[in-house]
Amino acid sequence: MRFSIIELVLLLKLARKERANLYKQRYIFVQAIKQGALEYREGEQYTFLEYEKMTRKCFVLENLIRERMGYYPTFITDSFIWKLAERMINSLKKDMVIRLSKHR
Repeated sequence: MRFSIIELVLLLKLARKERANLYKQRYIFVQAIKQGALEYREGEQYTFLEYEKMTRKCFVLENLIRERMGYYPTFITDSFIWKLAERMINSLKKDMVIRLSKHR
């Protein structure tokens, strides 16, 4: 299955958000463990593994986007997505014309 650039960018935005949430959860577990609540070690280990998985997924999405666009966006805002969609729509409207050289 091949996704469009817009779909990949939206997936990356969601993956980064999920990764940030996992990081925050893990941070809470680490702080609880530092306070002496050792029963949260299993939760901390689980969130660490999930954070690593999500990091790999982000890397894959970033590489796919970089292959197609030449770069991957550091920040993905709604305005970036709208501008990208607008450029894609405008490029579909333009006809590609090859003109003969005037120097012949």
